[in-house]
Amino acid sequence: MEKYLFIINPKSGTRSKDVLVDQIHELFHDTEYQIKYTEYPQHASELCKQGIKENITNIIAIGGDGTVNEIASALIHTNVTLGIVPFGSGNGFARHLQIPMNPFHALTKIKSGTKSKVDIIQINGKFSCNTSGLGFDGYVAKIFGKDGKRGFVNYLRLGLLGFSKYPAFTATINNIKYQNLLVCEVANSSQMGNNAYVSPHSSITDGVAEIVLFQKPSWGNVPFLLYSIFTKKLNRSKHCTILSLPNADISFDRPLEFHIDGEYISLENKIKYEIIPLSLHILT
Repeated sequence: MEKYLFIINPKSGTRSKDVLVDQIHELFHDTEYQIKYTEYPQHASELCKQGIKENITNIIAIGGDGTVNEIASALIHTNVTLGIVPFGSGNGFARHLQIPMNPFHALTKIKSGTKSKVDIIQINGKFSCNTSGLGFDGYVAKIFGKDGKRGFVNYLRLGLLGFSKYPAFTATINNIKYQNLLVCEVANSSQMGNNAYVSPHSSITDGVAEIVLFQKPSWGNVPFLLYSIFTKKLNRSKHCTILSLPNADISFDRPLEFHIDGEYISLENKIKYEIIPLSLHILT
């Protein structure tokens, strides 16, 4: 018998989750389920560990990519299946999986969905479901939401206001230097969120990750690049280099802001990643 644990991050996104709880009761009344709320960082991970001990079969992340990452990290190499109800600012992993952004529709899909396995990236000892990066997007992740404002519009505002002032950097991969970079992204899936496709052809079941090296553009190139990102054509841009590798060591000429699945981690001057193939069960 399927047993569900719904873990809600009350701080994620900008929408109220009150109606969602009623929808869970409506759709899952004929199953065994629990609803729990996170109260502090890493609480979701603790709830997952307890759920595994209680023989929960499906743990549902209700939040953004950070919440999904924390729960997924606790479920790698277990038989427990991850489900997602998107409630964040970007919801990149959920969008890649084509999970509905409407919470009721996402819950309906979870109730009737199929289970499959997907790859996960291990990067500097931590796990990434979606995309992780260094440079300007790590910087934006660091300052995003600190003024109390969240959502896509604020993320885009921070990006447009800050990119010209952010100093370019150099990355070295397999003894080859890539210069004048704004971003170095390691992509498991295709997008960062909000249908912004940084690696349009990435797959979460192919055993490789894409290293997306994005050169710093001039102001005049920004409209074209934004168009490319939102139309799945960034890989065609002269500003973009994409390498597909199952593992890599990457070093940088200075410490850079580092994010994993949209959550700021630290300053790093080198990273090491590897793909862990088909290590996470997921409901789609």
